Amino acid sequence: MPYAQHIFHQIVLKNSFLWNSMIRGYACNNSPSKALVLYREMLHFGHKPDNFTYPFVLKACGDLLLREIGGKVHALVVVGGLEEDVYVGNSILSMYFKFGDVAAARVMFDKMPVRDLTSWNTMMSGFVKNGEARGAFEVFGDMRRDGFVGDGITLLALLSACGDVMDLKAGREIHGYVVRNGGNRRLCNGFLMNSIICMYCNCESMSFARNLFEGLRVKDVVSWNSLISGYEKCGDAFLVLELFGRMVVVGAVPDEVTVTSVLGACNQISALRLGASVQSYVVKRVFDEMPEKILAACTVMVTGFGIHGRGREAISIFYEMLVDLLGRAGYLAEAYGVIENMKLKPNEDVWTALLSACRLHRNVKLAVISAQKLFELNPDGRWWKDVENVRALVTKRRLRKPPSYSFVELNKMVHQFFVGDTSHEQSDDIYAKLKDLNEQLKKAGYKPDTSLVLYDVEEEIKEKMLWDHSERLALAFALINTGPGTTIRITKNLCVCGDCHTVIKMISRLTNREIIMRDICRFHHFRDGLCSCGGYW
Repeated sequence: MPYAQHIFHQIVLKNSFLWNSMIRGYACNNSPSKALVLYREMLHFGHKPDNFTYPFVLKACGDLLLREIGGKVHALVVVGGLEEDVYVGNSILSMYFKFGDVAAARVMFDKMPVRDLTSWNTMMSGFVKNGEARGAFEVFGDMRRDGFVGDGITLLALLSACGDVMDLKAGREIHGYVVRNGGNRRLCNGFLMNSIICMYCNCESMSFARNLFEGLRVKDVVSWNSLISGYEKCGDAFLVLELFGRMVVVGAVPDEVTVTSVLGACNQISALRLGASVQSYVVKRVFDEMPEKILAACTVMVTGFGIHGRGREAISIFYEMLVDLLGRAGYLAEAYGVIENMKLKPNEDVWTALLSACRLHRNVKLAVISAQKLFELNPDGRWWKDVENVRALVTKRRLRKPPSYSFVELNKMVHQFFVGDTSHEQSDDIYAKLKDLNEQLKKAGYKPDTSLVLYDVEEEIKEKMLWDHSERLALAFALINTGPGTTIRITKNLCVCGDCHTVIKMISRLTNREIIMRDICRFHHFRDGLCSCGGYW
């Protein structure tokens, strides 16, 4: 681009083609700000934007999350009579999805007189990226009714949606479709096969993922990372390390994603109390087998004396994993020392890792320090005045916590539940089921942990608030509507609370069910009263 820019500025009489070429070049080469500056200059010199200008101006607005400017550009598109151009329309759709404005994108899509396959794919991908898998499935149904046949991009969006809602049946159908169309190179490519592996991992169907992985003739780093990350999320630490060792032996080059998963596996080993000597041996072996660049990054992470070459975001992840590793093993002072010696400002994930370790080992002193950094409190502190202070500060700063919700997929329908939700048509049956479960669990020795409810109210109300949690509503719904022995899959957008974790463990034994829950932190595989996370998440 510097050479193109130099030549462009040497030209005295510039036509629209030259302006459009430069705007496109900047927008497509990670320089959206320069694209918008050039667009403004284009208008200043009296050149009229056309259907080759606006797609890249809209792209730049979306990349920079400039909602107000993007809306003004959209208005200029309408004034210029270009809104019905499918190329421009698709760019408007993409921009609104980048803003997270799903409703505006939907309105725009419904108004489009002409839609091509890119329009449909943009809608499906946009819904998935904004956490609305149900919308993606609905759009796919509309697309088929309109006579369109999907391509690889369509399948990628659907695979992501299947993984998000843990719809294993639909995911297997897509996999079967890909296999049946094996002669179509547009469908059977490495990227799509890696996405199928990811889908199986997100559905915690690791046997399917492993079989597909072993069948790949060419395994790239994404293939290895997909399976390694899947095993790490499912709590199979030793399979992570075994697969990583095999990866190194065959000459595949690990990256920061690989390292993060391997460190997570080391955390799980520490949680299993295999002993400091085994932990040290495993960690040393993993680090010794890493390529030089990643070894340097990990050495920097461990010593805390500098950061070199892997980027701020990757290094922050490494620090988070190290703090988690030390904290899980009970070395809280050492974990705090790592944070104090960080040359990079600790982010919320690093402090969250320490706070989780403090909760596990009941270290109130360090929990207070972590809580102050996170505007959170130690759940056992019962400092209601401080709770109110934090809530007042949250209100003053206009901070918002996303509402907690959980969902399950049943017969190709996604059923979503919020805290205290009574909107579902089976709401009465769901709450009756929860009441029955509560009585059975209490007979089995269950005692609600009301310290997790950070409201200064009566114990009875606290207990009711716990049973209103979204994951319990989703679980009760699934128990009502599935047969005995059926595996239940639940997805939650936030971290499962400690009391719900205890309840679901007990319900898995009481009902003789396998319950798989994916929250924002990891997978929880409940079976026979136990969880794959070992009580740490």
